[in-house]
Amino acid sequence: MPYPTAAEALAEKYVPEPNTGCWLWLGSYNPAGYGKMRNWQFRKEQLAHRISYLVHRGPIEPGLFVMHICDNPACINPQHLRLGTTADNMADAAAKGRMRAPRALSAEERQFVCDHARRSAKRGEFSYCKLAARFGVHPQTIKRAARGDYRELTVPELVRARG
Repeated sequence: MPYPTAAEALAEKYVPEPNTGCWLWLGSYNPAGYGKMRNWQFRKEQLAHRISYLVHRGPIEPGLFVMHICDNPACINPQHLRLGTTADNMADAAAKGRMRAPRALSAEERQFVCDHARRSAKRGEFSYCKLAARFGVHPQTIKRAARGDYRELTVPELVRARG
């Protein structure tokens, strides 16, 4: 039996929502609430809204996001999807109140975070992930801080750890 095309697979797994016009994905979801499906053409799992965009509107240039105009991660309606850059996606999320924009750390805070990360890394006390959770930043930020590269270090509004 041949594998279904992406268009066939999409058609079987959504239901139109009459009030919003969203096409709600009925398949499985990732932890962020986005539909996911196996794309047999590429033999890998992909986000359902990206496949919907490919099927209905055409190719997606490398490095671009498929953004939801409706702000519903379960929606695969191609009329509710548009392409955008990382900057477009972040600006859209900030404009719609879905994220807090990071603030720059003061010199004192940068020094504190970097010193703490370096000491903890040397002693093997915490993993980068545990330190990142403690400070409310990405693990890569802690890794950079431990190396002493903290020129562009930012954290969310709350810096939870102090000593």
